[in-house]
Amino acid sequence: MKAIPGQKTDKKDAHWIAKLTRIGLLPRSFVPDETIQELRELTRQRKHYVESRNRETNRIHKILQSGGIKLTTYIEDIMGLSGRNLLQLLIDETPITPRIVHQSVYTSLKKKVPQLLEALDGYFSDHHRGWAKSPAPLLRVCVNISAQWLIGRFVRVLHSKSDLINCAGVGKRTLLWMVEFFPTPSP
Repeated sequence: MKAIPGQKTDKKDAHWIAKLTRIGLLPRSFVPDETIQELRELTRQRKHYVESRNRETNRIHKILQSGGIKLTTYIEDIMGLSGRNLLQLLIDETPITPRIVHQSVYTSLKKKVPQLLEALDGYFSDHHRGWAKSPAPLLRVCVNISAQWLIGRFVRVLHSKSDLINCAGVGKRTLLWMVEFFPTPSP
């Protein structure tokens, strides 16, 4: 329909389009079955949650950078458990000592305590604290609850569509993406 020139906005055009469809000059539109529509909605919602989480993470990065806190030099994921613990130390105005930092981090970061102390040496004012703690906990809880519901719903819908599950070598995330972007004709 997009390839046909002209306006397609008024009643006269609607009658013309209907006539073309009746005589077979326009292909019928693909309308996926209800299961595929549900999977597409779930995929779009998951994408929305991931984008929200990424926006929040980028906001925290910006706040830390503006305060001269260079955690991202040593921590790959500042929203991981160690990164959140260190961020909480800054928000709570806890004195930053080697012992406290060592207790707050996990795995290979325990070896990087001197570097982390140097990275945490910045100007983190009340202004930064206010911005860092504003919507973060609420967003994290909402996204986690919503993501759990979304994954559960996705799995239930997938089990009703066994032909999609039986695709050899296709993971659930790949399947989410495929359902979103590639229509599958309904029987």
